[in-house]
Amino acid sequence: MKIGYGSGVHLPYWATKAKELHGIDPHPHADEVTQRLAKHGVTAHLVSGSAEAMPYPDAHFDCLLAISAIEFIPDLPAACREMRQVLRPGGCVVIVTPGQSPLVDFGLKLFTGKSAKADYGDRRSAVLPTLLEHFDLDRRRSFPPIISGLVCLYTALRLKAKA
Repeated sequence: MKIGYGSGVHLPYWATKAKELHGIDPHPHADEVTQRLAKHGVTAHLVSGSAEAMPYPDAHFDCLLAISAIEFIPDLPAACREMRQVLRPGGCVVIVTPGQSPLVDFGLKLFTGKSAKADYGDRRSAVLPTLLEHFDLDRRRSFPPIISGLVCLYTALRLKAKA
């Protein structure tokens, strides 16, 4: 299940990794994205909604995936509780979230004209602590791996529900 499927650009890849592909995003374009994917042979069950209140039964998914989306969720603790509820026992949550450093933020401003503070507010600093209140860390990787202490562009996390 993809949290924050956006335009659907990554979904053809994930469709090759799953028996069924589901996604939720707050924008109102689920039908348009579903139709666009169908033209490329990808079947996806997409809904408009929030990660804080997902319209799925308990223990429905083996894996939840959020790429550059979790940091935009307004009530991350509520979303974590909801993710745990729809995740099957033994399931995993995979999160990829932007790094946080003055150098990366300067690059964002330089190349896009956008301010990281305006885009993310203070939410990036709360992502990891909030996730670790609800999940156990199974694996963490930072990119680029060699200089991530100085310039971390992205952090990838594999999480398991706390027992």
